[in-house]
Amino acid sequence: MKLFPRQSSVFVSGYTIDEIAHKLEAAIKPAKVKEDAFSEHWLLPARSLEQDYPFRGVIQEAGFRISRKVTYPESFMPVIDGKIESTSKGCILFIDYTLLKGTRFFMSVALVFSLILGMLLLFAEHNLWYLLASLGFVGLGYAVAWLNFQQKVKICKDLLEEVLEKEV
Repeated sequence: MKLFPRQSSVFVSGYTIDEIAHKLEAAIKPAKVKEDAFSEHWLLPARSLEQDYPFRGVIQEAGFRISRKVTYPESFMPVIDGKIESTSKGCILFIDYTLLKGTRFFMSVALVFSLILGMLLLFAEHNLWYLLASLGFVGLGYAVAWLNFQQKVKICKDLLEEVLEKEV
C-alpha cells in the first residue's frame, strides 16, 4: 500500500521523440529558477504567466518534469515526471504523477500528530474511542487527499494528452 497518492500511466504515440519534445516545448513555460531544476520553487504561482502555456517546468534530454500552470496554490496538484523512449514506430511516454513535497510533508506531520494524540489520549483517559476517533480523522483526511489528487491527475492527464495529440 502506498502512503501517499501516486499514479502512473503510459502514453504510446506515433510521433518521434523530437516531435514530442517540440510539442512539449511549445506547451511548457521554462522554469526561470537558479536553484536546482528539480526543486519545486518553479511550481509557485506567478501572476504574469503567459496564457498560451498550459504547463510549467523543465524538459531534459529524455524526459521532463512539469506541473499544470495555476494562478493560485493547489495543494494536491500533481508533479508530472515523464520519460520518453523511442520505438520503431514512434515513442512511448512513461508518466508518473506525484504529490508536491510540501504536501507529502504536511500529510506526514498530520498523520504522526494524530496518531500520537490518539495514543496519548488512549493511555491517559483509558478510552479506546479517542484512538478510534483519531484514526477516523486520519482516514478521512487521507480519503480527501486521495480524491483531490485523483481529480487533479485527471485534469492534468487530459491536458497533457491534448498537448501531445495537437498538430504542430
